[in-house]
Amino acid sequence: MPKDFTYATWRTDKPKEEGFSHELISVDSKFLVERGSNLDELEGLPFEGVDTLVKAMQRNVQRIPNNAMLGTRDGDHYEWVSYRDMVSLSEHLSNGFMALNMCPEV
Repeated sequence: MPKDFTYATWRTDKPKEEGFSHELISVDSKFLVERGSNLDELEGLPFEGVDTLVKAMQRNVQRIPNNAMLGTRDGDHYEWVSYRDMVSLSEHLSNGFMALNMCPEV
């Protein structure tokens, strides 16, 4: 995973409130604005057909299955789990819940 990656930026298109800093917004907000939303509402889908976290995860597994998704720190370095491995772990966990009858009926 790159060490110099920007996840957020300060919102400077409107004045900050007295006693507070500017709003911190995701750098991905620009994609929603390009699709017709605005920074106050952010009503829009980042990608066509991706309207849930499950669909977002499935999309990333198809696009970038071996990229780092979730990391834990071990001393001075991180141990990373890929998107593919994370989906596999979550499927095993959900199958275990179902096998133990621990899932509510929806």
